[in-house]
Amino acid sequence: MDLLITYIRKKLLLSQIQAYQSIQGWLSEGEATHLYHFAKKVPSGGTILEIGCWKGKSTFCLAKGAPQAQVISIDPFNAAGESDSLAEYSEKKGELSLLEQYQANLERLGVVQNVKALVGYSAAFVNEFEDQSLDLLFIDGDHSREGAEFDFTHFAHKVKIGGYIIFHDYRPNKKDFGPTWVINNLVVPGGQFQKIGKFDSLWVGQRC
Repeated sequence: MDLLITYIRKKLLLSQIQAYQSIQGWLSEGEATHLYHFAKKVPSGGTILEIGCWKGKSTFCLAKGAPQAQVISIDPFNAAGESDSLAEYSEKKGELSLLEQYQANLERLGVVQNVKALVGYSAAFVNEFEDQSLDLLFIDGDHSREGAEFDFTHFAHKVKIGGYIIFHDYRPNKKDFGPTWVINNLVVPGGQFQKIGKFDSLWVGQRC
């Protein structure tokens, strides 16, 4: 019965964000529905920060789930990435700039009004969040160990008690992969975030 309820709930959530599939990117149905699910927990007037957004696939799920909150996306919008990803990024970046595609996608799907894009790498915006608290932090930027560690170290402490941290691309079989290494060696041992669950490659924790 629990599995049936989970399946039905997933389908219900998916029906609310079906349009996310029209945006090019890398999110499974399970990942998209859970981003939407946890965004819905963000209170009115709250703040969501996502690091890494490509063309706005994840941004749409977050903004759709929290229409009364602000979603801030940090991305260089330059199709740069780790060596393993460069060829695919180059192939899929398109003719228009990534920023133009991102903005057009969010406008087309009616969520642009509560989204703000910060163009650049996360290191350039640390000071902007010095006095900012976060209700949800989604880390999906630089997947190197150094990059993922930087984002966790400089932004995770801004998450409110009861708020959420979400990592994309947690790969248990790739121990040295950036998001995996950070979760296993910093997030879990640090004790500030209690694991909520893993949904495909999405790892979700709640600030204690």
